[in-house]
Parts: sequence; structure tokens; C-alpha cells
Amino acid sequence: MINTREMACHTWALSGNPIAGKLINQAYTSLMDEIGLNYEYGENLKGKALAAIQQETMDKIRLLCEGRKRQLNDIVYLCGGFRNGQVCPEHLWLENHTTGRTHDTFINQEVRRVDRIGVDGQPFQPGCEAEAFSGNEIARVQVNGYTDGQFASLSDAILMQGCSCGCSGSTPNYVYAIGNIHPHFPSKGVEMEYKVASESLGKAVTEYFEILSQKKYTYLANRICWVMNIGNMESYIIKPRSNKQLQDIIDTLKPTVPDTPTDNFSIVVGVLRPTAAPSMCNGLQLPIVMCTQHFNFNYLEHVCKITELDIKDEVTSSALSTMESRANNGDDENERAINYLAFRSPEIYKKAVQMKHPDREPEGVHFLKEISTQSVASDNNSKVVEVIYTYQKCPTGEQVSWSCSVDVAGQFPFITSALSQYVPMD
Repeated sequence: MINTREMACHTWALSGNPIAGKLINQAYTSLMDEIGLNYEYGENLKGKALAAIQQETMDKIRLLCEGRKRQLNDIVYLCGGFRNGQVCPEHLWLENHTTGRTHDTFINQEVRRVDRIGVDGQPFQPGCEAEAFSGNEIARVQVNGYTDGQFASLSDAILMQGCSCGCSGSTPNYVYAIGNIHPHFPSKGVEMEYKVASESLGKAVTEYFEILSQKKYTYLANRICWVMNIGNMESYIIKPRSNKQLQDIIDTLKPTVPDTPTDNFSIVVGVLRPTAAPSMCNGLQLPIVMCTQHFNFNYLEHVCKITELDIKDEVTSSALSTMESRANNGDDENERAINYLAFRSPEIYKKAVQMKHPDREPEGVHFLKEISTQSVASDNNSKVVEVIYTYQKCPTGEQVSWSCSVDVAGQFPFITSALSQYVPMD
């Protein structure tokens, strides 16, 4: 049986052979660099329609395909999914328009089968994608039949039983994570290429922003693995979906201005994918997050902006610091709700300052003791989490709680009930 678990989607869609696939992978990567640089990764289309460029890209990718030898009478299309104005596909899959079946894969997953195919101009969700591509984000080229490697991997009886865990129709695992992002070289070759770039600019190798922000080195930034640290732990490999997201991530490497707060963070909203294969990021095995949105912010400046609080006030600054230090991975419903409120809700910060400020809280100074969560009954289309902030009075130990509810059913949470005093149910 062919082992497909270490194959990227494009390696399987173009070859399916672990040995020949390595050469095809190199050719594919070089082609994507060439196309990306030519169109400045979607920033300069040179007067062409985006759809025409995407179709042109798929025509060039088809030339990399290993020769088809099996089921040559089957009408098979090599399909590419492009998001957010990409000129290079984010995902590749095969649609068999004779059998009505779609197959694709992703690193650390088996080949997936979906018993349906796409229609030009209409949305479609291949098996390994958590979300459908819209009709104008898909380009197809006809290839017909399968390679020996593809056919061998499809011949396994388990795969022919149809859609299994992780296929289209399963609930996507969303992420709403807060942390810091840094570059990690996927290979010695990329690291040495980066070193040459730093020398050509007269920069130290640690001056990542000064080097990678240069347009001529965007190809290097696209090759680099972007790792998110949460609470000083490497937690995710972040895959930007557009050149703008990539530039936003590079901006997080910008040196801080003297005498300004240094607690800068990134927020990544995205879809959780399986753990990266060892070959992807030079042995670094972390879960992959396909980035949908990225925000870069300075914690104190952001809170000051949304609350109009005076962060120079000692009590205010102290209260805010207790809210900042509660790190989590943001990969389940409760943590996503907590992180969403930490970024979007001014009320939780105003309450934290009020509870700790002796001039604003008539009942005495309170310290934030814990943040907890509980599920709230809701309809089938909602998934509501109540986030509870419990404060403890000093020195009596009396406790009082405030809560706010967030719907986390979709990728983008939203508040369903404003912050109000919480009374536990007996």
C-alpha cells in the first residue's frame, strides 16, 4: 500500500508516488515561486483578470503531472482552490466526473473520498477542506485517469468505503489564538538563502523584519514556517492564505519603538489542520492553522483605545496585567470565547479596573481570582458559551462574579449577552 500520510495535497494530486513525488514537489515549489513573484503574490495582476491568471496557473501545474496509466477512460479533473485573491492554489484535488467521486489528501491524513463532484461556477468542498471554496475560487484542468501511485492508494478497501472522519461534512475545528509569531526555517537551504539576503542588505540575520519586508524577498517569506508561541510554548504552524496576511505577520517582527509598551501580540483566526509532517518544517511537528484573519496589536495600547482607560494609572495598569497573563491555545469552544472577549470586549477591562480601584468600587478592592466557562442552552444553529469572571474581595475573601455570553458556533464568535452580574444556580 502507498503511504500518503507525508504527502502534501499537490504531491498526491500530481503524482501519488513517494519517490517521484519528491522531484515533482521541488518543481511545483519552484513554479509557485515563479508565478508568485511574477504577480507579486496577487498584488500586481498586470492588467489581467484574476480568474484568467488562476486558470493559467492550473495549465502550468498540469504540465508537472506524472503520466497517467490507470483508468484512462475516466474523465478526471485536476482542481485548484484559490482563496483571498491568490494566484497560486491553496489546495489541489482530483474530481472523477465519470464515477462522480472526489479524492484529495493533506499532510498526516489518508486520501479522502467524497461521493460528489464540483460544478463550474458553484461552491465546492473537497474532503480535506473544512470550508467550501466559492465558485469563483476554483479552476479545473482535465487530466483523465490516475497515476500508478494514485491508483494504488485508492485501491485500499477502507478508502473505497466512502467519507470518513475529517471528510467534508464534519464540523471544522476553529482556532482563535493569541500569541507571538516568529520565523522558523524549514530547511538548511532556505536558511542559507536567507543568510545571503541578509548579507546583500548589510543586515544582521536577526533583523527579520528589515529583510523579509523587502518585496524581492517575498519568496523567502513564503517558504518560511511561521510559528506561534503561546505562553512561551511553540503551539502552531501558521499558514497565511494571502500575501496581505503574510505581510501582516512580517509586520509583527518590526522592532519596537523605545519607551513604548513592548507587549505586542498576534491574533490568529483560522481552521485547525493536522500536525505537520517532520519534513515540512525541519522536524518541527506542530498542528497547522490555516489563517483566515490575522491581527497584530499592542496589548495596553489596544485596551486603552477600546476602553479610553488611562493606562498610566498604577491601579489600572495592575488590573489590566492580571487580564493579560491568562494564555491558552484557543482551540476549543471555551478558550475561543475567552480569547474573543479579551480582544473585543471593553467591558471586561472596565470592570476589572473598577473592581480593583478603591475610588470606584464601594464594596472594597477585589482581585480577579479566576475565569471560568459553562455551556448555555441554545438552538441547533448556535453554540453559546458563558464566560464568568470571578473577583475576590481583599481581605475578607468574599466573591462576586460577572459574566458575558459568546456564540462560538462559527469561525467568527460574537457576543450574545452583555457583561452583567452572575448569580450561580444552586
